Amino acid sequence: VDSRSEYFWEDCYIKKFGSFQGSRPTQKTWKDLFVRKYITEQSIRYKRNSRSGYKYRTCSYLGCLQILRTSDQERKHTAMHQRLARESAKRERKQRTKKGQKTRKLSRNTGTKATAKETR
Repeated sequence: VDSRSEYFWEDCYIKKFGSFQGSRPTQKTWKDLFVRKYITEQSIRYKRNSRSGYKYRTCSYLGCLQILRTSDQERKHTAMHQRLARESAKRERKQRTKKGQKTRKLSRNTGTKATAKETR
């Protein structure tokens, strides 16, 4: 994918839908994200909740196309994204510490093996 094209579509996405939450896309292209969000936004363009008058929205997290029909639903959905982000960060920290411990164990083992060979 051409990087100039990606910058163009990223700029279009931000201008049309405002800022986004979440991390930058790794596998999907900005064009794909823009087109999918645009189609979803058009499908709810003039819709409102008949009881509360709440204007339908799509989720502000990048790549999530959930249609939010009430403020309570929006609050719960945002909380779900935040919880998933915390769990993901916790998992990454855990993996980094495990990786660091493995590296330390390997360096210790290598060091002890080398000294054992030297003593023979």
